[in-house]
This record gives sequence, C-alpha cells and structure tokens, in this order.
Amino acid sequence: GTLPLHQIVGLGEAYGLARRHMTADNEWVGALRDRLWAGIGRLEGVTLNGDRERRIPHLLNVTFRGLDAYTLMGALVPDLAVSSGAACASDRIEPSHVLLALGRSEEMALSSIRFSLSRFTSGEDIDRAVEILLTRVPALRGAPTAPADIGDDEPDCPMKRLRRRARSRAPSVTPSTVGQVAG
Repeated sequence: GTLPLHQIVGLGEAYGLARRHMTADNEWVGALRDRLWAGIGRLEGVTLNGDRERRIPHLLNVTFRGLDAYTLMGALVPDLAVSSGAACASDRIEPSHVLLALGRSEEMALSSIRFSLSRFTSGEDIDRAVEILLTRVPALRGAPTAPADIGDDEPDCPMKRLRRRARSRAPSVTPSTVGQVAG
C-alpha cells in the first residue's frame, strides 16, 4: 500500500525534537527520579532495584517489603499510576524476570512497583507522590488481611492465585477498606 507520508514526516520531526532536548530532559527527569527515591527511600522496608548510578533516568523500580504490589497499586488508584512490571508482561501474574536476574527473591519481585517519569512530570507531582506513599504504605502494612473467600467461585482464576499469594505473603486490604486506606 501507499506509505503514510505525513506520519513518516511527523515521526522524523518528533525524533529531531527528542534528540535536541534529550540531554536536558534526561537531566531533569533523572533529578525528579532521585527526588522521588529520596522521599520514599525513608520508608522502612523499601529497597531500590537496580544500580544507583548507571540507570535510565525515567524509571524507578522499588520493592516495598511486606506488601503485595497489586495491593499497593490498588490503594494508590486513582492518585498515582504505577505498574508492577513491563507492559509486555501485564497479562501475567508472575515475578519480573529482570528483578529475578538482579538477584531479587520471588517475594521481593512480587512486592515491587515501577514509577515512570517524563519530561512533563513536575516537582509538585513528585512531592505529591511522596506524600501519598508516605501515608498509604504504612497504613497498608497495618491493614487487615483480605477475607479468604474472595474469588472462590472461580477455582483457576489468575486473580484468585494472586490473592492467595498475597494473603500468604503480606497484609492485604478488602475492597471496603481501600477507600479508608487511600483517604
């Protein structure tokens, strides 16, 4: 078929803009990433995943020991958008092969979340994220365990396996307590 010339030209221009601003953007985003880590690194049981110096500027992967990543992500919605791994693995509930290769245990890998930043992230965004995490992580650690019967109607449901794994590893929250923890 005919190549979409307007899209090809647009992509070329976007590449040119990105290249011209890459150094400044990387410095800005790297400083924000370090600010985020400085804020949440004060929490007990939080571990940085990856090298402190040699890393890409726009990602921060952190383990929150004693918390299941999916429980934490649920308590952060809608205020923060985080992930437990790469988008290409979002259909699977399993530990990150990258974190396992870094020497993290399966338990630590399943307790890790990833923060993504961009040139459009502000210092205020980072400060708000730190404030939310400093409040909600300790609250979740003190939250009651989820009832054992959640999802029992689907014996091989991936979410049921995740809930079983979360119950065996860390405190969880029930749907009725997420708002209390998040509020």
